[in-house]
Amino acid sequence: MLIRSELVNRNYRSSVTLNELHADPWFGCVVEMSDLPSLYRRRHEVPRERAETLGYLSDKGGELLIELLGSGKTEALHEGCFGRNVFVLSSMPEDQVEAIVRELKLVPGPLLHSDTRFTATYEAFRQRNEWMRTGWSASFAAQTSFVLEPIRRASALAYEAIKIRSDRLQGVDTTEHPWALMSLQSLTLAFLARLEAHGRLSGQYLNSGLLMAWTRFAQLCPRMVATDLLIAEALTLYDLRGDVIGAPA
Repeated sequence: MLIRSELVNRNYRSSVTLNELHADPWFGCVVEMSDLPSLYRRRHEVPRERAETLGYLSDKGGELLIELLGSGKTEALHEGCFGRNVFVLSSMPEDQVEAIVRELKLVPGPLLHSDTRFTATYEAFRQRNEWMRTGWSASFAAQTSFVLEPIRRASALAYEAIKIRSDRLQGVDTTEHPWALMSLQSLTLAFLARLEAHGRLSGQYLNSGLLMAWTRFAQLCPRMVATDLLIAEALTLYDLRGDVIGAPA
C-alpha cells in the first residue's frame, strides 16, 4: 500500500517532531529518521526528545542503521543480499534451511541486523519463481538498469551502495538466472523513491510501470523491501545532511 499509494516517494518531514514512539518498529524508524535534521538543529533545546529518538533508532533499527546515519559507511551492505552464495541455499535440504530461519526468528532482532537481512534474503529466494512468473518482465529489468545513471548523478553514495550489491553478483549468470538481480533491483528502487522524496531526482523515473512491478515485489518480499527502504533513507539523509546523530557540540 505504501508503494501503490506513492507515499513511498514522499518526504515525511514534519514541523512537529514531538510524538509517541511508534509501536511498529519499521514505521517508527521512518518517522524518527525524518525528525533527525530538525532535532539536530535544536539539539540544545530538545536534548531529551533527541535522546529518545536516537535510542529508539538504535534499539529498533540496530547498529547498522546508526552507522549509516552517522558515517554513511556502506561496507556492511555486502551482507544480506543475493550473490554467488545464494546458490548454496538451493543445494541445502529445505528442512535444514527452514531450521536456520526458524532459529533466527525465535528472538527478533533489530530491523537491519545481519540475521534479519539474511532472513529477508532467504524469503526472497523462496519467492524467486513466483516473482519471475507474476512480477518480472524484460521492461522492468531494462528500466531498473537504466535508472542507475540518474541515481549515480544524484548521489554518489547511493550509487556506491548499489554497486556493492552489483559486485556481489560477479560470476553469476543473471541472463540465465534473472531472479538473482532481485536484491540489487530492490535497493535500486528504494533509492529511486527516496532520492525523489528528497528532491534529488524528478518523478519521471519512478513511473507507473515500475511502481506496479515494485508493488508486486513488495507483496512477495516485504521484509527485503522494508529493510532496503530504511537503508536508502538513512544513506540519502547522510548524503544530504551529513551526521545528524552526533553528540551535541
